[in-house]
Amino acid sequence: MTATLGQVVSAAASHPGSSGLPASVWVSLAALVASMLALSTSLVPDRRLLLQKVHESLTTIGQLEGRREIQLMAEEGRGVGDLTADQRAQCNNALAALNTMAIYYQRNWVSRDALLQFWAEPVLKLMAPAQPFLDLRDTEHRLSGQIWPELRQFAVAAWEYGRDQGWDLTGIDMGPSAQIANAWHGTLASGRPRRA
Repeated sequence: MTATLGQVVSAAASHPGSSGLPASVWVSLAALVASMLALSTSLVPDRRLLLQKVHESLTTIGQLEGRREIQLMAEEGRGVGDLTADQRAQCNNALAALNTMAIYYQRNWVSRDALLQFWAEPVLKLMAPAQPFLDLRDTEHRLSGQIWPELRQFAVAAWEYGRDQGWDLTGIDMGPSAQIANAWHGTLASGRPRRA
């Protein structure tokens, strides 16, 4: 049987000499324990709230426009050099935000299953059209090897999620991003990637 904090304090106060400690010490200890429990639960972020914030940040008009610009670039056969500075910033922002989501996924700060459920398909559909942009950004980041590695790793996990869900993935090409991410995770054919 679990006693409430009030029951413990009442029991200690009703038998002040039974434990050798005065009732005021018991009350103080109970208050300290309650304060520590309250502090510890307030320091741990609510994973549902984080998931909601991630989802809301990825569904703003600017994010949607950035992902749409990447799709249009591929559909119209335009190169990254054909983008205006504003369009390039939109694309960059959209991919950077998806990488932030992938960091949350990788570090298990939010439910991995929920992120895959909501974002596997959009990320998979975006990786091939985004490849020219990713290639350009990789050349700009020679010191670190590649930009947004977490997004590429999430794309591999998304592919495997889709495969496990029975999705038809024959038209999904992640290009070099998958090859780079697979070097870290294993291969798509070998089963589940190692989770960081």
